[in-house]
Amino acid sequence: MADPSFDVVSKVDRQEVDNALNQAAKELSQRFDFRGTGTSIAWAGDEAISVESETEERAKAAVEVFKEKLIKRNISLKAFEAFSKVPQVDGLVEDEVRRLGFHDFDGRSRRLHLLLDAYGYDADRQQLGPVIVERARRQATAIRQMADGGDPAASRLLFVAGYFEWAASHVEALPNEFWTR
Repeated sequence: MADPSFDVVSKVDRQEVDNALNQAAKELSQRFDFRGTGTSIAWAGDEAISVESETEERAKAAVEVFKEKLIKRNISLKAFEAFSKVPQVDGLVEDEVRRLGFHDFDGRSRRLHLLLDAYGYDADRQQLGPVIVERARRQATAIRQMADGGDPAASRLLFVAGYFEWAASHVEALPNEFWTR
């Protein structure tokens, strides 16, 4: 199996993506197998798409519906699949990441530097580690506080708080060489 890779710059027709998204959302609202599952798909900002559902199975099925709509409109899935995996790499426990199809843990440092170079990041890269740790722990704390306050959505996201905590510990354990070229 080839190593996963992605193009840093990928241009897609936003209007076509919007049309595919609207078609997928409409299909999800009409299909019997999605009724009562709280499944929805929508833009989350200008460049992200959010899929929500009460079950992981229906969320994955919703993503497949969206992919079908993209394919029918001749939109490459590479623009979406590459970036759907980027946040999962250091944000989920290793077994979960492997289950999702990512296996190249040894190349993480190289990919980080390629990504930072592509975005023109020229500050001290060793300062990223503490920032990542602090933000991951802050997110975990926020999810736990909302769940403790009775927020049902946050209660369903408690496992994500665990992933954030794992990621923070994992990033703290990275050697200094990880952050340098």
